[in-house]
Amino acid sequence: MDAAKRRVLIVDDDLNTCKVIRAIFRRNGWQIITARTVAEGLASLGPPPTCAVIDLMLPDGPGERIVRAIVQGDLPTCVVVCTGVDDAQRLRDVGAFDRVTVLRKPVKAEAVFAACDT
Repeated sequence: MDAAKRRVLIVDDDLNTCKVIRAIFRRNGWQIITARTVAEGLASLGPPPTCAVIDLMLPDGPGERIVRAIVQGDLPTCVVVCTGVDDAQRLRDVGAFDRVTVLRKPVKAEAVFAACDT
């Protein structure tokens, strides 16, 4: 897919994390959508982004609600979860373990981009 048509949704309440991840996608020509809460992330799923980079610990609830919406809605969105804790069981409970790349924080922006740029 042409990079100009690719859209990444970054859902993280840490502004520094968003800034670093946003920079690598911008350099590669992707359109960028950012959200700081679960509510904003859910509202940003239409039209579905090419990739969603999601933190699981958000101020208004668990980020796996966004993962669940992507999986249960069968959206054509690659999901990358960035987390500081072991959330494998939480993702299994969502039914998303097969569709999700999990990266432990602190993450390298290059690793996030590589997981999305498939």
